Amino acid sequence: MPSIPFYVISNLMIDAYFIDKISQKEDRILLIRSKKEGKETGEIKPIPFNLIISLMREGYEEVSKQDFKSLKISEVFESIFYNQSVFIKNREKEITERVMRRIFSKMYERLFDIINNKYDKVTWLEICIRQDKIFLENTYDEIYTRLFRSDEKFRNELLKLFAKS
Repeated sequence: MPSIPFYVISNLMIDAYFIDKISQKEDRILLIRSKKEGKETGEIKPIPFNLIISLMREGYEEVSKQDFKSLKISEVFESIFYNQSVFIKNREKEITERVMRRIFSKMYERLFDIINNKYDKVTWLEICIRQDKIFLENTYDEIYTRLFRSDEKFRNELLKLFAKS
């Protein structure tokens, strides 16, 4: 089984292999996790730490972009004279995206407060696929599994990694 590198910073770890191998830049924040003990060495070299920081800033900038959709006059009248839930129903996806962007933005800001441009060490965690589920150090990982199922770029890179080993 291959092992992937992580930079350890305080009580967190940043994936140092897949961070540039996912489709949506803003999803990079999902590759941060609580510290876990792994191996001290591994065959896969980590992406340089300064590049990790740059990629995370790029993800933060993507999250920070605000796409404001203007109100249609019909939506205003429907919400005032008919039913306010019409407005919410028409904008449900947009509202959800805005909330997620705000959460991701706060997560990025918190990360930048912690990392301070240095890391404690690098550790390697064994990754494996069982059926269509991803495990790190024999523990089911919901984020990697979601990425494996929904992100073609991530899935292809993970499958390539297994083909090499």
